[in-house]
Amino acid sequence: MKLVLYSKLTPEINLDTMKKINNHLLKLINKDNPSIGSIAYYTEEDRNHYNKVVKFYNDLGITNVLYFDIDKEYDESTIDNLFQCDVIHLPGGNTFSALYLLKKRNLVSKLQNYVKNGGIILGISAGALIPSPTIGSAQFGDENDINLTDLSGLNLIDFEIMPHWNRWPFYLDDLKKYSIENNITIYTVEDGQGIVIQDDNLTFYGDIGIIKDGVYSKES
Repeated sequence: MKLVLYSKLTPEINLDTMKKINNHLLKLINKDNPSIGSIAYYTEEDRNHYNKVVKFYNDLGITNVLYFDIDKEYDESTIDNLFQCDVIHLPGGNTFSALYLLKKRNLVSKLQNYVKNGGIILGISAGALIPSPTIGSAQFGDENDINLTDLSGLNLIDFEIMPHWNRWPFYLDDLKKYSIENNITIYTVEDGQGIVIQDDNLTFYGDIGIIKDGVYSKES
């Protein structure tokens, strides 16, 4: 299993740490001219966010970035193109809406199998929480405007991530209570920081916090 989980795609802080995560990503890919499948939760006529994703990978020397829309431009006939990519990019956005669309397009089991078969998932913000057992902690930061009731995620990892911790530390008491009520560990990650999961090994980049059984401490 290979997952690379970031708080933000283009941070303004922790830039040196971000470079270290990016270098770890390139080592995981370990391939010349790799392909990236960038999922779009919302149809972008101007491709504004996609262009930012392309620039992110271009800066890493990667030029093959596929745009895969799961909203208005969804085309099931092209799904094989997505899962043939070396990395699938799960962007940020509203976590509830993103998970809803992934389930609507029957992509949850496909993503699970993709990872089990050696594919790499790169998650940003909401995309970093979706690999968790549930996205319940998304309530602290996102609005569940669509009233999504099935909050089960990809269940690839046994913890949740709270991104943008540099902006959202006031949720600490809520997350402590949430960790007790749901018997779940939550890692707090600032922009420019992240966690890399390779098989059973977790590598923490940055001043990562951990909330477990209602107690907050620092992991690294």
